[in-house]
Amino acid sequence: MRTFGAARSVLAPRPQCWLPCFPVCRQASTSAASNVAFIHSEPQLSTLLRPQDTSRAQISCEPVRERRSRSRGSHAPRNPDPPPIAASISASSSSSTPAPRRIKSLDAALDSLPPAVVARPPHTGRNGLAYLLRLPATTSSLGRLLPAVTCSIEPSVTAYDRRLRALGWYAQAAQRAHALTFIRPVVDEGLRVLTAISDLERRRSDIVDRTISRYHRFLRALAGGSNASALPNALQEELGRVVGVLTSSLESMTPPANLAVRPASFNALLSPRFLVPATLAPVLAHVNNTRIALSSSQWLAVATVSLASGRQQDALNALAQSAGGGSSASHRLMAAEGAASLAEAVELLQPIVASMPVDTDSNIDGARPQAAAAADAVQEGMDLDTSRRAWSILLSRAANNDGVSAKQLSALAAQIPDAMIVGHTITPVMHGLVRRGDLVAARRIWRDLQNSYQAATDSGMRAALIDAAALSVGAEVQFARPDGLVHALKAVDFYAWRPQQGHKVESPRPAGGRAVRLDTQSLNLLISLASRDGKPGVAFRLWEAARDRWGVIHDDITLTNLIECARTCVESGFDPGMDTLRGRLRALASALHSAPTYQKKEVDWRVVPLKALLDPPRYSWHEEYGGQQPWARARALFRAVVLGNWPGLEQVPSPLGARTFLGIADLIAPRAFPAPSTYPAPASGAVYAHVIPSAKTWEAYMSLLRQYGAEFGDAAAAEDEVARALGWMRALGIRPTWRTALEALMHVGEQEGARRRVRINNRTVLARDEEILRAWLAEWIPAVPSESDVADYRRQIFR
Repeated sequence: MRTFGAARSVLAPRPQCWLPCFPVCRQASTSAASNVAFIHSEPQLSTLLRPQDTSRAQISCEPVRERRSRSRGSHAPRNPDPPPIAASISASSSSSTPAPRRIKSLDAALDSLPPAVVARPPHTGRNGLAYLLRLPATTSSLGRLLPAVTCSIEPSVTAYDRRLRALGWYAQAAQRAHALTFIRPVVDEGLRVLTAISDLERRRSDIVDRTISRYHRFLRALAGGSNASALPNALQEELGRVVGVLTSSLESMTPPANLAVRPASFNALLSPRFLVPATLAPVLAHVNNTRIALSSSQWLAVATVSLASGRQQDALNALAQSAGGGSSASHRLMAAEGAASLAEAVELLQPIVASMPVDTDSNIDGARPQAAAAADAVQEGMDLDTSRRAWSILLSRAANNDGVSAKQLSALAAQIPDAMIVGHTITPVMHGLVRRGDLVAARRIWRDLQNSYQAATDSGMRAALIDAAALSVGAEVQFARPDGLVHALKAVDFYAWRPQQGHKVESPRPAGGRAVRLDTQSLNLLISLASRDGKPGVAFRLWEAARDRWGVIHDDITLTNLIECARTCVESGFDPGMDTLRGRLRALASALHSAPTYQKKEVDWRVVPLKALLDPPRYSWHEEYGGQQPWARARALFRAVVLGNWPGLEQVPSPLGARTFLGIADLIAPRAFPAPSTYPAPASGAVYAHVIPSAKTWEAYMSLLRQYGAEFGDAAAAEDEVARALGWMRALGIRPTWRTALEALMHVGEQEGARRRVRINNRTVLARDEEILRAWLAEWIPAVPSESDVADYRRQIFR
């Protein structure tokens, strides 16, 4: 594959000489103007040389030809390096000018600036936000600069527009640093500014155009340079918030009749760059309210996102709205994905697929091959990618259909033309064969795919044969073998690209290996496989090694899978290693609060062999982690993520203690649970700023507390932690799922003590903790499980 270095910017700084802005130096520069390039220093540099010393300042000059020849050999990044900042300028005639120091990170730049400038930096210029936020940032430097982009400013349109641009730069810097915890405050400030601008311009005749333009620029800055579907889930949710406020603003400022004639205003919102499940709902609601007529391509985009989010009926409705698209290839592909039956999907894909099975044994659900005469209009102009996608949809529908046997699936796969055999077309067959227990056929297809990958000489064809998704399915195929977790990890580690390639590794790069860039879904699958194999130690090591070894960033699903692995590992055959005398002594020492005799070794995951990720023979959990059980380690990790990202959550009161009746004063001014008025401030220097727990993650955490609450040793502490977790969710604006509410109410009901006098609905009553928590939840979420719902759930769990 042809590789290119970063493009050298024409703005890249050339070697410079430092001249204070004084007459003597200007005269010197005049005589050497043809051979020397000059640059003005910062204003504060003039104080480093006194006027009487200017005649002794040394001038370092360099021929232009030398400079140009040197610059051709370097590859400057797209964004030019920041201008050098001179630490000092020697006035001695016997010493040469020291090399200027270049600022290479936002932390270093902020350290070099006075605190007053850091608190309120200018918008542009050498110390401005436009320059600072292009530097590589960390969570620490972003935390230091956050007040500068959220502080109060002059209430004018010009100042607000500058603030929006600064927020966009800040959001992009946070994404590059994987600091997702800083996105929410940026969006909050951006929505406040956008609302303020709309209030100032409400009398303008072009307010709709200006509003849409500003929101679009803000969305573009949040999304960065990639499609929204590739963004983390937390960032997609923030895009949905912005789009929801935009649609509400448009409907409030302009009558629907005036918006109905403006379909072009939403072309950008209905493009793959912004259309994701989080933004789809407000956009469709606005389309229905204003009766905007969408084009065929826009309805197809809506159908694509609807299918991806599991809203099959919405996808079919969107396809029905697509005027004149019934015979196009795109329409047929989308309709086949959302078809009610496999036979209907086969009928839709028949004109696109080049060949179909003709023997009766391989016919599916009664679908018969049809004549290809009607396919001419569809085949005309159809590219190879469309044909491959058609085969992928067909094989996926067949693999997920329980009425298709392994023999029929293999026969259908045998009909695939050679040009159609790539990773995303053949992996559904492997997955379907593993589900049906035909492991021999699945491994045969995986070996053929590997052989084709090794034989391919073109890097593009190799990438099409085995990508991250195909490698994940291959890992599942290997997992079905005896001792499958070892084989699955070997396959992934062989093909996975490493950030430190070219540096010291444990062995030379294998031929054909280390070329596939893993994604977060690959990591999540590996942790799920470790959970199914009852290996929590492997799961925790994967969490620790993923970023250094493969360059994979965790997300909320990774944390969810890890918590579930720790919760269910005993059911999957996990043995904590208590059958040995040493293991029992370690457990006894932990119970007596003795100092632990073990010490976790620091591992450089970039260079260690694969066996460091696996459990060694005769592995004992207590040999590695002491008396801390897997569930306790997962609990500690979750709290480290949440409280490490938002330390202010420690001050959130428990729902069970906020309503306690303290005296007569509560009758006069009854106390209610203090709902958080602002989003908690993200922490500077947070280790897990890239992980924002979702509602599913909190659900897994609540299940962990409910299942192992009896091992806390203190029932009151376990009950209080469950209640506080709900308080943290409310502070973060994350609504609990139905199961989360059930788990919390059931756990509190099992651990509660005597009734207490509390205030509920402005009345003082004696209530149990479960009743107090239910009343608190009713103020927050629309549907709260009743006592009968909790009883049914308890019977379902312990059945």
